[in-house]
Amino acid sequence: MFCSTAYYFEIKSEEVIDVPTVKEKEKTDCGNLPEFKKRIGDSYQRIPLNDLIMKIVEGIHKLKKAKVDEYSNELKHEFTNEERIRAKLVDTYFSTIEELKNAVGASQIQLFIYLLGTWSECSGAEEFHLEARDYFSKRGIAVRKGSKDRLERDLEILSALSIQLQAKQRKQTEYIDSYLIQYQKERSGFYKIRFGSWISHVSYRIFTLLHKNFFKLHPSHDSMAILLSIKLTQLAKLQFHKPLPLYSLKFHTLFSLLDISYDQIRKQGYKYYFNQLENTFKRLNEEMGFILKMDKEKGSFNSFMQNKLYYEQLELKQFYQR
Repeated sequence: MFCSTAYYFEIKSEEVIDVPTVKEKEKTDCGNLPEFKKRIGDSYQRIPLNDLIMKIVEGIHKLKKAKVDEYSNELKHEFTNEERIRAKLVDTYFSTIEELKNAVGASQIQLFIYLLGTWSECSGAEEFHLEARDYFSKRGIAVRKGSKDRLERDLEILSALSIQLQAKQRKQTEYIDSYLIQYQKERSGFYKIRFGSWISHVSYRIFTLLHKNFFKLHPSHDSMAILLSIKLTQLAKLQFHKPLPLYSLKFHTLFSLLDISYDQIRKQGYKYYFNQLENTFKRLNEEMGFILKMDKEKGSFNSFMQNKLYYEQLELKQFYQR
């Protein structure tokens, strides 16, 4: 049971945005703090989530379209001249770098987020364990040989990644050059995990609440929902204290995160992406308690690109404000 009622509707450009009133928001608070906290614990998982982690998530996604460096035979996405994420060839599972590239996907993002949550639960231990049965339980996946093989493939891909990124530490910008993770299989279904030095820029004590339905999303069919749910979850915490009825995100920001270029939108047709976004927003409203709205289709590419996503998550806002 959620404190917020998930719903979806569109607003025309000339309409006033329908914002929940103070009284309507108060109705979402059940007035029973122990029950509210239990509902939060049942529905959400605590995940460390800062700008560095968000950039890693974005980088993993963008490796799908990254170019292969012919000199080093690595897959590489560059954020800037100084910031990049790379993948080296993993001989255990992939015979060519192109084969590795084709295997990159949202399932590694879901696993990475799960590992961060486990690390946090272990109080930031230098090494911690991944138990396949627990991970599959959260994903709603049966424990089978094929599932274990895919898990080990995703671990191999994450262990093949290295990052060169900038991160802020005590108001200073530092440069990180590190592997993403290392893992060791101890026995069937049990793996020892170690993060690279980048983890020193993350605190296990500072968390963001991510809806557990995130792990039930299908990595092949719901990659857009997976990425947007992480970003909107981060923003829900960063902006809960601002005295605004609704927050907004420009469409070009969404497309940058999703690695969808203007040329792709022109070629495929903006209505195609409008429908994709509409379906994704409905999914996040229904399954993760968001209130997401966007301007109604206006009939041209330029007006579509100027659209905004209006968003709020009342249940998380109430939690963070307590």
